[in-house]
Amino acid sequence: MIALWIVLLTFWFEGSSGLEHFKWILISLFSGSTVPFEFMPIWLQNIFSFLPFKYLSYVPIQVIQGKMKLQLNDYLFIFSTLLIMLLFSNFLWKKARYKYSSAGG
Repeated sequence: MIALWIVLLTFWFEGSSGLEHFKWILISLFSGSTVPFEFMPIWLQNIFSFLPFKYLSYVPIQVIQGKMKLQLNDYLFIFSTLLIMLLFSNFLWKKARYKYSSAGG
C-alpha cells in the first residue's frame, strides 16, 4: 500500500525516486529488519511500538521463535491499519485521477 501511495504521489511530484528511497529506509528501519527492536534507543522503541511496520519483520520473527503470541489487539491493530491505508489509497486515487493529463497519441 505504501508503494501504491508513492506511485500515486507522482501525479503531484516530478520524480518519485527520493520518495521511494525514503520508504525503503523507513520500512527497513522500523520493521526491525535492519536493527532489532531491542537494540534501538528507548525513544525510538516508543515510536516503533505505535507504528504498523513491526508486523512486517519483527513480530513474525518473534512469533516463529516462540517469544511472542499474537493477541486480539494485534489483530485489531493490523485490520484497522489496513482499513485506514485502503481508505487513504482510495482518497489519493480519486484526487490523482483529476490531476492526470496526457498528450499525444
